[in-house]
Amino acid sequence: MSPRLDLKEFATRKEWVAADLRQRVDAGEWGTGERLPSEHTLMSEYSVSRATIRTALQTLEGLGFTSSVRGSGTFVLGRADDLGAIDLRRLESLSATLRRHGYAPSMEYRYVEVSGASERVASRLALSEGEPVLAAARALRADGEIVAFSYIAIPLEFLGPDFEPDMLTGSIFDLLKSRGIEVVVAHTGLHVASGADIGWGEVDEATLYLLLDEIQMDHTGRRVLHAETYFVEGRFNFAITRTR
Repeated sequence: MSPRLDLKEFATRKEWVAADLRQRVDAGEWGTGERLPSEHTLMSEYSVSRATIRTALQTLEGLGFTSSVRGSGTFVLGRADDLGAIDLRRLESLSATLRRHGYAPSMEYRYVEVSGASERVASRLALSEGEPVLAAARALRADGEIVAFSYIAIPLEFLGPDFEPDMLTGSIFDLLKSRGIEVVVAHTGLHVASGADIGWGEVDEATLYLLLDEIQMDHTGRRVLHAETYFVEGRFNFAITRTR
């Protein structure tokens, strides 16, 4: 099968091969427990060296998508998607995650404003306290039901002198991309949280949440976004595939 992704969109051939193979696994080209084509076959399909194929396969294994058995090949593992749960390793917009799992996503912003960074936000984004940030709070719905509340902060310097808060209406990732910034990695802390100061509207004050406390960075390591996303307990399943 010919590769589906465009090589020009990737910095290296190994990243391209790994991303394309991951997409093919996601699409079900090989089911759980099935063996991927041999290194020689993949070398021919992608017109790359054996070293490139091996590095790409190591990337997939590191993400938990596959497992390599010496002398037998590389096999597809059961993934979080197969279990009906959200894979915490995957970094994408919340709307994209919901859509991929068969939900109709919608988003409601409670506020979008420029403010001075609090002590906590400043420490998370490596700023000085009071430096201007874009601050926003939003509710995320799946099929009309609130599933999460998200509070975000972005250093204003990254958004350009012509930026106005009303430019943010949808995806945070799309906003950053429109400003020439692409998030590639996130350091995420997981916590259980509750409290009347979380969320608004239809959710009871006694609700429990799973908090994803994230610092998201671009390829240069700049901290471009701090996000605290509170998922309503019981409305989502989360999973991380562990291998040895």
